[in-house]
Amino acid sequence: MTMRKALFTVGTMVALAACNSGGDSNTSSTSISDTAAATTSQPTTTPPTAPDTAGMSGKSMMGLMQGNMDQMKAMPSTGNPDNDFAGLMKIHHMGAIEMAQLELAQGTDSEIKAMAQKMLDAQQGEVAQLNSFLSGHQAHGGGDAFYKKVMGQMNSMKMDMDHSGSVDKHFVQMMISHHQGAIDMAKAYQETGAHEAQLKTMAGKITTDQQREIQELQGWLAKH
Repeated sequence: MTMRKALFTVGTMVALAACNSGGDSNTSSTSISDTAAATTSQPTTTPPTAPDTAGMSGKSMMGLMQGNMDQMKAMPSTGNPDNDFAGLMKIHHMGAIEMAQLELAQGTDSEIKAMAQKMLDAQQGEVAQLNSFLSGHQAHGGGDAFYKKVMGQMNSMKMDMDHSGSVDKHFVQMMISHHQGAIDMAKAYQETGAHEAQLKTMAGKITTDQQREIQELQGWLAKH
């Protein structure tokens, strides 16, 4: 009797273990399935500074640079230097953003791509500030001396690019010229009727930041 009881007890324990094992397996399967379903149901979001690979197809640095200058030339003067500066610098920054997006989408040099991302983030922030100013500031005269000076600067601007180079090299060469254009515009604004304190501060920051970035870009170019 003792032996039969022992065998019965062992058999019962094995059966229970098998049942419990099957239960755990089902539980795990359900858990993974539920997790997968939950993950699938979550909306995917693209970071705001992610490169627009599809949108950049077929574009070139030189083409973006020329298109940006054409957009600036097409903007009429408001007759107010503050509004003209904000409007022109906004367009100018949008050109830099597009060039940075192209570098991020097609470039291969990690150092230059990191610089492009930094420029993209900084100029998106300044575009938001310029939009805020333009939406709340009515042009109220002051003349078009600044506007005329900027138009003259663009007409005499030289764009040198080694067409046989890489996307990274094209970005560096065009961004040096583009940054110099922003510096010239900022200085022209400060010299020809700047009134708004926040824009004067931004003009000074643009000059300082982009002079530093030009030096960094020139340093990279000298080694490549």
